[in-house]
Amino acid sequence: MNTTHKRTRLLGLFSDCPWGEELEACPAREFRKLSLPDRVKIAEGVSPEVIDRFLSLHELCLGRRQEQLGAKHRESAEG
Repeated sequence: MNTTHKRTRLLGLFSDCPWGEELEACPAREFRKLSLPDRVKIAEGVSPEVIDRFLSLHELCLGRRQEQLGAKHRESAEG
């Protein structure tokens, strides 16, 4: 994935949580409170390394939440 695409993903995460409900520990939480022009400026200004770290954290969170959802579904099916 190229840097432009990664910046676009980052800006999307700065705008909203893909799950619809952000966690308190979400690193994007404070950015979502900013105006759109400020979020764009930040997304355009961070280094590719920072973008990669941020997207890695997002992927970890996404994986954990999917696992939790799967566990709830299994419990419901068993119960």
